[in-house]
Amino acid sequence: MWLLIITVVSGVFGAALQHYVPRVMTTDVKLETIYDEIGNVRKLLREEADRVVESICGPLGVGKSASEEVLRAGGLSAARPMSVMSSAGTVAAAAQTVMLTEEDCAFLRKFYLSEMRPFLLQPRRHRSRLGDRDKAQASFSGLRTVMPQSAQATLEDLEDICDEARQLVRQEQLHHLLHGWLLVHIPLSLTLILLGAVHAVMAVRY
Repeated sequence: MWLLIITVVSGVFGAALQHYVPRVMTTDVKLETIYDEIGNVRKLLREEADRVVESICGPLGVGKSASEEVLRAGGLSAARPMSVMSSAGTVAAAAQTVMLTEEDCAFLRKFYLSEMRPFLLQPRRHRSRLGDRDKAQASFSGLRTVMPQSAQATLEDLEDICDEARQLVRQEQLHHLLHGWLLVHIPLSLTLILLGAVHAVMAVRY
């Protein structure tokens, strides 16, 4: 009887999740993508961020130049899917030749390589302030105050990329929540069916 009650409760909880999670997904994950493609989309976001920073600071020294990879792939449109094209306008602006001082380049490089790029590589493992929307906005606001006007388009695009990366993390969390309850409900249901069959046999025999 207790198993029956627990199974029913887990089923009701799952039904509630199926009504709640899609609504949250609509509001929190406006750039939702195919779940199995999240890893690829995250890689493309990181490559785009590399390309944007390299466009004004030169090669980052993290392997093959991101701009070379894009050219090999056939350009920006071939390297980036429709699901992550929200900031294409600012990408074009950042790709223009921008003159920065060595000090400004060093400052932007340090921020990108020590904080933003690790976040883009492993957003769930790397606990960064960029993982929180309010803290990320504060961080980029601080960068805008110290960087010249010519770098503002680049900072805007980097902020958009961080926002997309956070949405991918949120989508993963909601996906795991929506499907994780089955790991509890299905074993309970199978056990309940088994015990129900045993109960029926015992009731007939005795």
